[in-house]
Amino acid sequence: MTEKEPTPETILENVLTDDEIEEVATTLNIISSTLGDCAFDRNVDDAIASYKRAVTQKPDDLNSHNQLGYLYLRRGDLGKAEAQFNIILNHDKAAGGDASAKEWQAIAYGNLGAVHEARKELGGAVAMYQKALAINKELGRKEGMATAFTNLGNIYRIREDLDAAQAMFKKAIKINEEIGDIEGLANNYNGLGTIHDVRNELDDAEAMYQKSLVINVELGSKEGIANAFANLGRILKARGDLDGAKEAWFAARAVFEDYGMSHKVQKMDDWLAELASRP
Repeated sequence: MTEKEPTPETILENVLTDDEIEEVATTLNIISSTLGDCAFDRNVDDAIASYKRAVTQKPDDLNSHNQLGYLYLRRGDLGKAEAQFNIILNHDKAAGGDASAKEWQAIAYGNLGAVHEARKELGGAVAMYQKALAINKELGRKEGMATAFTNLGNIYRIREDLDAAQAMFKKAIKINEEIGDIEGLANNYNGLGTIHDVRNELDDAEAMYQKSLVINVELGSKEGIANAFANLGRILKARGDLDGAKEAWFAARAVFEDYGMSHKVQKMDDWLAELASRP
């Protein structure tokens, strides 16, 4: 009977102690997660591959599970995103009543809310965001509270409860200013812009979108820049500047395509097709 060829794993098990194997796994995990972080805003596929290696090497690396889930969410792969966030919620590190466990619970609930929102399950999204908000309030995590207010503002805007949405965005902005979270400010200026946009208050909407754009340029956030261009294109279209709108949407589309955000690419294609169909 022919003996099986030894695998790298069995070789390591034969020459290393359990502690040494754990040390190797930890080192490889750090390398993989760092590579994921480096590729996060550059190449979605590379980042996903790196984070997948990281969680294989260290299954309790909740940060890599979270990053992996976010990238799946950004790509529109909602089932895989949900699975990663549920791994976090159901992990031993998120069990119990200590602050660290509750922080992971808040993160998981917030991200699960985003999955429900992407599926247009608004009731489920609100329930998850409110759970995240309650935990963040209990822990005094201002950044988490601001994120929850922003997320709730987006849901109220979708439901066309504009006053409630505006109140949420303003609450978030107040906290963003207190803690110096300029990325959060960019997101919430964008949110306020959408409120003014729906109300046809074009000058106010443009001012908010421009504020968001300036911050995102400063941060080098391509996704934020693309979102701002997409929204500014709406303002240009409403003012009758169709060429300007077309230019803004093509710029946004290029970034969304580069990030693998097929759902946003499709939205830009729909808006551009509508422009092209005009006489």
